[in-house]
Amino acid sequence: MKKILILVFTLIAGCNSKIEEGEKISILIKDDFGVEYNFESDGVQHYYTIKHPDGSGGKYILDKKSERYYDTESKFGEYYVVENGEVSIYDQAGFIRKIKSSSSLNE
Repeated sequence: MKKILILVFTLIAGCNSKIEEGEKISILIKDDFGVEYNFESDGVQHYYTIKHPDGSGGKYILDKKSERYYDTESKFGEYYVVENGEVSIYDQAGFIRKIKSSSSLNE
């Protein structure tokens, strides 16, 4: 059965939410800019979907290496770290930002 987690960082700081191998999971986040991120794993393949307020976005395959989830289509080496109730974004130059949810997506 697929677990659905709605992460609202202001409410569950400190939650350990790593995606483990073989685990089916979906982590849905809405940031301060209204951008929705959905990190998913079907137990074998990892994905993320991004949806901007204007309706643009897409679905991308992630390649897991250790605790990092690399965007396989990125020209800049972007990767994501999902840990302790936060998603951090990096590229080949280093840290970009943490995605923090501003509101619950259940609203």
